[in-house]
Amino acid sequence: MQALDKKVKYLYNRIVIINEKRTDINIYLRARREFDMAQPKRRWSKARTHSKRSTWKKEQPTMATCPHCHEPVMPHRVCKNCGYYDGKEIIAKKETENA
Repeated sequence: MQALDKKVKYLYNRIVIINEKRTDINIYLRARREFDMAQPKRRWSKARTHSKRSTWKKEQPTMATCPHCHEPVMPHRVCKNCGYYDGKEIIAKKETENA
């Protein structure tokens, strides 16, 4: 903590007297922005940490089938194979001839 003002006196380590007014120490420290955050009492074990993290899993993206070409495609996106979305051609695909 920084050096306190000369007009501040501690009383019973809980109450502060500022300019002859009694104030709770927590209110005083919050006003001066010197109040620290609460800290955990003890460390978590590694087993507890790992058991908490065991549910953090990546999920497979959901896939739908394109109604035009029946290829798997992500929902609400244009099909990369045929270029259709919602029954309409969005991207015109060029047909290549195999010679």
